[in-house]
Amino acid sequence: MQQPSLKVSNQPIAAIDVGSNTIHLVVARPRTDAGDGLDILVDELEFVRLGAGVGTTGRIAPERAERGLAALQRLCELAKRAGAATILGAATEVMRLAANGPEFLARARADLGLDIIVITGEQEAALTFWGALSGWQLTPQQPVAVADLGGGSIELVLGTGAHLDWRRSLPLGSGTLHDRFIHSDPPAPAEAGALRGAVADTLGSFSLPERSQDGRLFIVCGGTATTLLSFARSALHIPAAQASLSREEMAAAIEVLLAIPAEEIAERHRVEAQRARILGTGALVLSVFMEHLNASTMQISQRGIREGMILSYIRHGARWLDAAQRGER
Repeated sequence: MQQPSLKVSNQPIAAIDVGSNTIHLVVARPRTDAGDGLDILVDELEFVRLGAGVGTTGRIAPERAERGLAALQRLCELAKRAGAATILGAATEVMRLAANGPEFLARARADLGLDIIVITGEQEAALTFWGALSGWQLTPQQPVAVADLGGGSIELVLGTGAHLDWRRSLPLGSGTLHDRFIHSDPPAPAEAGALRGAVADTLGSFSLPERSQDGRLFIVCGGTATTLLSFARSALHIPAAQASLSREEMAAAIEVLLAIPAEEIAERHRVEAQRARILGTGALVLSVFMEHLNASTMQISQRGIREGMILSYIRHGARWLDAAQRGER
């Protein structure tokens, strides 16, 4: 379905991201009057959790594979109805780890005609960075950090303005860490402490570039972050127009998430039931990142890897992933 073209037109382009927690579709129409402008036509996801148990068994469970293929079929139909002739497909950490990942992708190709490419952590980080920044107007000197917390990994990218300086993909996804550390509902204090310690130890094992330490804008994207913001609006009564969380608000959100069972969180605060189970884990991970980056606030972006895929395709056509590997816009 991928049709290479360097010509910028207003033809809708679709991007599907197959992650450890969700399968997510965005269809966007390029705006010819703006370099990074996109008009979003469709933004739809299904919470499948393909990565559940992969860390233990090394395989995607059969029932989750079937749910994943059904989700892909529905999302492909949505993309076509929105007028997308080009559908870009990328798979992340779950397909990098699962032994039966190639089988899943082969079925998607045979049954749906959808070519999904397993991308590297470096490609994922660059695409996330470009997508998350597409809605921002930054000065060329603005230090910025972008984090995308998924189910299997988290991508951390540091840049100056729109220029990518440094990137890492770390195996600190909310689903993976939940399966490893959290065995109680709600999480026990000892479990939460062990999880925090593991994330802090991983972050402490490398040094961030010094030039991006001060005055950094911290932007977070991904389903965990956007769900956490929605939860905070409900549980903490923060304004509906607010698209950020301070350290104090994060601490208050975590206090609630560690005190209430997942089922009650889902019912009270309109959180999808499976997402509610791992939301506390995601909040703990992001709070440690805020501390490590010395960020008083995290801005939460609705955009991320899918918009980055579309923008890279607009710029580079068939070589969109090569550009992402190099980190060059």
